Amino acid sequence: MAKQPYPTRLKLEHTSFCNAQCIMCSHYFSNNTQKKMMDDSLEERITPLLKHVKRILLQGSGEPLAHPHIAKYIDKYADLGIEVTCNTNLSIMNEALAMAIGRAFKKIHISCDGCSSDVFEGIRKGLRFDVFKRNLKLLRESCPDLKIEMYTVTLRQNILQLADIVSFAYEMGCDSIVITDLNPKDILDNEKDMIRNYPSVAKVNMSKAVAKAKELSLPIVYPKYILELKEVSTYQAELGIMESIPLFPSDDFQKKLQAFYKSLNLDSHSVRANETLFLADSGYHCNGICNYLLDEPYIDANGDVYPCCANGQYNIGNIYETSFEEIWNNKFYSGLRELFANGHIPQYCKGCLYLRNHYLNDVEVLDVDEGFYKQQYNVDMEDLTRRFKEFCKESSNE
Repeated sequence: MAKQPYPTRLKLEHTSFCNAQCIMCSHYFSNNTQKKMMDDSLEERITPLLKHVKRILLQGSGEPLAHPHIAKYIDKYADLGIEVTCNTNLSIMNEALAMAIGRAFKKIHISCDGCSSDVFEGIRKGLRFDVFKRNLKLLRESCPDLKIEMYTVTLRQNILQLADIVSFAYEMGCDSIVITDLNPKDILDNEKDMIRNYPSVAKVNMSKAVAKAKELSLPIVYPKYILELKEVSTYQAELGIMESIPLFPSDDFQKKLQAFYKSLNLDSHSVRANETLFLADSGYHCNGICNYLLDEPYIDANGDVYPCCANGQYNIGNIYETSFEEIWNNKFYSGLRELFANGHIPQYCKGCLYLRNHYLNDVEVLDVDEGFYKQQYNVDMEDLTRRFKEFCKESSNE
C-alpha cells in the first residue's frame, strides 16, 4: 500500500490543564488530575513533522493559552512559516500574547456559552464573564485583521438566550459563530441538558438564532438536525419540564464527583484502540472521506496520536514509542481511510461530534439515527455511574 503523504495540518495539545470546570466537561470532575504540559522532549519528537506542516491548531483537553510558555511556541511556529489557530475560553490574554497571536494567527475560535453573567459563569464554572468581555475587546483591538469565531455549546441552560448570544457575538466584533450540541456524559447526569430532549423549545430558539444571524449577516454553522426534530409536546409543556430541573448542578454534587474520580487512581485518560473492535464497519454509511484521516492528526501532550480530537478516549500510537511516519501509515490509520473510501463509517468514528453536526464538508452521513449519537468511552459508563451512586451513598452514611 502506498504511503500516505505527510499531513500539512496538525492538532497539537500543549497542555491538558484547564482553569475552568465547565459543567459538561471532564474537568468538572477530574480537577486537573494527570495534568500534563508539552515540554522540550515532545517538541523534539515532532520537529521532523513540522517541516511539512502549514497549519497548527492548539487543541486538546486543556486551555491552550494556559501553558506558561505558549507565546514562545506560537512565535516559533510563526518563524517556521506555520499558521496557528486555537480554541480558547479566552480567560487569559495580555498585550504580549495578543501580539504573538496577531503575528501567527489568521483565525481564532473562542468559547462562549452565555451572554449574561449568571448563565456564562454557571456553565463555565471558575471563569468570569467580565474578564471574557475585557479579553475579547483587547484581542479585537490588538488584532483588527484576525477572524474571531465564537463557539457555543447549546444546552438546556442557555437555549432561551441563543439568539441573544448571536447578537452578543456580533456586537463584540466576532466574524462568525458556530453552535454545537452537547456530548452528554452519564456520570455527569447531563443527558437532561441536551436540547434535542425538548424539540419544540429547541426548534423555536434555534430558528430564532439562525434568523438573527441572517439579519446581522453573521455567518453561522449549527446542527441542522435540530430543525428536523419531531415535536412530541407543546412549547409551554417542555418549558415547564426544563424549569422544574435545577438550572445548574449543586456544589455538593461536584465535590462528590471529584472525590470519586480521585478514588479511581486512573493512570491515563486514554487507552490504545483495539483494532478488532474499532477497525470495523459501524453499520452507518457515508459519501466521502474525513479529511482529518488524510491530513490532520491530533497529538496530545503525552505523545499519544489520534486520528481526531473528537475521540480522545482511544489513541492509535505514541511518538515516544514509534515514529510518527510509522503511526501515520499503520494498519489502523490505513484501515480507517479504506472504510471511509468504501462508504462505511468506522466503528471508531461512530458518534463523532463533527459528523453528526455536519461540520465536515468532505463527508456526508447517509443514515444517522438515535444509535449514532451515543458517544464511545474507554470505560463502562453505566458501571462507572453505578459505582459513583454507591460511593455517594456510602459517603452519606459515614
